[in-house]
Amino acid sequence: MKLSQFKSMLRELIREEVQAAVRTEIKKLNESKQPTAKPSQALQVNRRTTPLVTLDEPFTTVGGPLGDLLNETAKSMAGFDEESTEQMNPDFPTMGASATDMFVKDYSSVLKRSEELSNPNFRP
Repeated sequence: MKLSQFKSMLRELIREEVQAAVRTEIKKLNESKQPTAKPSQALQVNRRTTPLVTLDEPFTTVGGPLGDLLNETAKSMAGFDEESTEQMNPDFPTMGASATDMFVKDYSSVLKRSEELSNPNFRP
């Protein structure tokens, strides 16, 4: 027997054995599968209309040190939107906000120029 004939016979034998094994496994799966009952009605989902937490009032319900900490944080953040001209910078505690402006570069001219160049109607 030639080697090529042996290889083809071996491949055919392996193919048949794999097909038989797959068929038996599929039969086992089909037998064990039972039809599932579908619900007759659609499930209703209750939607929440009120928020879980309201932050407009102080944390009076939480007592002890945690309540004190939360109240202190709420008081310090109450004026967060209002910008003060002389807020202390945490990186430079001895300097105010206006004194640290010299360390920050103004890129507004670069941004304006990039907008001009990105405009398709721009001609130099």
